[in-house]
Order: sequence, then C-alpha cells, then structure tokens
Amino acid sequence: MPGPDVAGAEWHAFVDAASAAGPEGLPAIVVTPEGLIMDGKRRWRAAVQLQWKEIAYTTRPEWEAAALIVDSLMGQRCLTKGAKVYLCLSMLPDYAKSAESRRLRNLRIGAKTLEKPFNPPKPTQLDSGKGLPELCERLGCSDELVRQAVQIRKFFDAPALKDHKFTFQDGSEATLREYWEPIILDAVRPKGLGDVLKGIGYFVDPDGKPLAHPPPERNSHFFYFEQAWQGWAKQCAKWDGMDVADRGRAVEVIATCAREVPTEVLKAAAKAFKAEQKRRGKALKRKEGKA
Repeated sequence: MPGPDVAGAEWHAFVDAASAAGPEGLPAIVVTPEGLIMDGKRRWRAAVQLQWKEIAYTTRPEWEAAALIVDSLMGQRCLTKGAKVYLCLSMLPDYAKSAESRRLRNLRIGAKTLEKPFNPPKPTQLDSGKGLPELCERLGCSDELVRQAVQIRKFFDAPALKDHKFTFQDGSEATLREYWEPIILDAVRPKGLGDVLKGIGYFVDPDGKPLAHPPPERNSHFFYFEQAWQGWAKQCAKWDGMDVADRGRAVEVIATCAREVPTEVLKAAAKAFKAEQKRRGKALKRKEGKA
C-alpha cells in the first residue's frame, strides 16, 4: 500500500477528523506481539502528527496479518475497487492461509461466524476462470475486474517486459509497472483497470511483445480529452428522442458538469459554440436565399 500524501487535502481532512475524535475515539490499531502494525498505519501516522502520547491498540498473532490487511484494504475509501483487487491478488495465497487459520481458530473456541473454507484459484486457474466465483464473492467484485487485474499483473511480471523501459508521452522512461502502478493506486485521479489495459495495449501486443512503434500520443491527456468530447457529441444525438421532462433533466446535467469544467476550458467551449451558432446561422440564410 502506498503511503498517504501528507501534503494533500485528503490527508489533512483525515488528521482533522482524528483530532476531533481524540485518542479515545480513534479505532484501535492492530499490532503483532512484536509491535509491528498490521492494520491502522494511517491512524498511527495521524497520531504521531498530532503528537499524542498513547492510542488504543489490539494485539493479534502475525499469521492473521494477510487476512487483516485484505479486510482493511477492501474497506479503504481512497482506492478504486479495481485498485483493491489489483493489490489483493499479490497476497492471495497468504490471505487464503491466514483466513483459513482464523476460521479454524474460531471453530475451536466456539465463536459463531459466517466464515467459509476458502480455496483460492491458482494463477493458471485464474486465466481459465476456474475458481473465480468464490474469489469474486470474497472480494465483492465482478469477474471482469479480476480478469483485468490478472492481465495487468501478467504484463507487469512478464520476463520480456519486467525490465523493459518504454518512453511515455510525458518524456519519462519507465517499465510498465513503474508507470502504470502509481496511476492505478492514485487516490485523487486514478485510472480504471480497463483504461490501464488500453494504455498498455498501445505499447505491447496481446502476447506481451513490445510494439516496434507504439503511438505515444494515445497515452496523452489530449487523447482522453478528445475521446471524451467526441463521445459527448455523439450522445447529443439522443436529444431528439427525449421528451420535455427528460430534456429538462438533461439541461440540469449539463449545468452540473459545467460547474466542474475549468474556467479556461469553459471559455474555449463557449467561444467554439458561439462560432458554430454563427456558422449555422449563415448557412441557414444561404439556404433560405436559394429557396
């Protein structure tokens, strides 16, 4: 798990919330008997920043670490579902062993839980789809998301690609993992796993072989900006099929989106729309003149 961006607004909000709750209101962190933190490192960092002398903690055996980490990871709000699945796959064997040990311990002490035996699919089985339903149920995700995460990890770990440096649109040289993994785990502007696979596809073929001349412009911000506007323009064709009520709702959607648009983009769009209105007006007058 990447550490929090301590200079970001989200981290400041987290620390403010911890400060408001106080040491007594902060959920206990989970540590090993040796004092290693298994769950709650963000809370611990916040406590250090707030200069608290003590916070609540619970001690758990080290073999519970993987299950605790995955359980905590799936509850993180700062990561996309795809990022969570991507991270969980790297610790799947340890998670299964830890979860099963915990289930058996609960049985021995007579604790009533809803835990079921878990036999995770092997890497080769993930490719074929065997064992996916149980894994998806555990992670609370779709099988497509797991397949995408598996495919991305295969590209990252492929012997021919593991150390291969590509030149990206921003001029940086990096391996696929070095470039794309931080984007997957970005808490502010992440890309979905499907978009990451598309980006990787511009550099390697489906078999994982580097392309001779990947089109770097398709990995640029402009490429995604262009795609979004072209997609929006196509959707506008549905206006004619809307009734009065739906058109009113559509106008509200446009207004809501406009509030999120940067000022410079808003000015450029307004200028372009005005020019297009003028062009259409002239074309209509020419048509009427010929009539």
